[in-house]
Amino acid sequence: MLPKAVPTSFSHESIAALGNPVRIWAVGSLYGRYGALCQLHEALSRKIQPGEALVYLGNYLGAHSQWTGEGQAVLGELIALRDAVTALPASSPESVVFLRGAFEDLALRLPQLAFQKDPAAWVEENLPKGLEFYLSAYGAEGSDLLAAARADVFTINRFTHDWQKRLASPAGHAGFFAQMKAAANTQTRQPLAFIPHGLDPRVSLHLQRELLCWPQSDISRLSQYGTYGRVIRGTGGRWTTSADKDFVVTLDGGGGLDGMIHAACLDPQGRVLEHLTF
Repeated sequence: MLPKAVPTSFSHESIAALGNPVRIWAVGSLYGRYGALCQLHEALSRKIQPGEALVYLGNYLGAHSQWTGEGQAVLGELIALRDAVTALPASSPESVVFLRGAFEDLALRLPQLAFQKDPAAWVEENLPKGLEFYLSAYGAEGSDLLAAARADVFTINRFTHDWQKRLASPAGHAGFFAQMKAAANTQTRQPLAFIPHGLDPRVSLHLQRELLCWPQSDISRLSQYGTYGRVIRGTGGRWTTSADKDFVVTLDGGGGLDGMIHAACLDPQGRVLEHLTF
């Protein structure tokens, strides 16, 4: 079920254009695993070369960071590696892309809470869907949010204003959220599509809107999507040994149930050159 919200803008600018990089590194959902992320980044710092692209597929926080209190550390680590990679020769700010997963989508929709038909119902529905992961990372409480949602529009606006200040307070975090993309693709004859979770195969990528985070159908067995040569996503299924043959590649272990972060290196045709887990 899509989280009910006022319409949000969505345009071609929401799709990151990766060009035609020599190789693309894609990182699946992190679920707040700070230690594993640091290990992955240590490996990537040795492997990634100038002229390559790096795409994170969303869902950066999760139950693990809520439990450990390392939510902001996860985001800080992402920002630090982005800065290191974009400083490489032949790299640019567009070389590293962060997609907006379902958890980020909820956090960024929160400032619109006063426009919901039933703010309290929206909060009750979406706290367990991932909103609580971001609230805890920035020192906010779900119970306080729910109380505000049950009060009046002035109380809601005070909470959401404070929420926006919390997101912007740590150095670099405001830019991190502002630069998130809905999806990414390469510019080749058979481009690769990078998405957080799912899509409607009948609809072009720039019109998918919320379906990228909140799909209405399973695309695990999808065999074709427009002119795309392959679809790579950050969650929605499980990495399999047949990933090199599947049209849809899922860099996840079943909603994070395997306790690992999955990443892959792909060539411009979408062939998996290397699969990393930490």
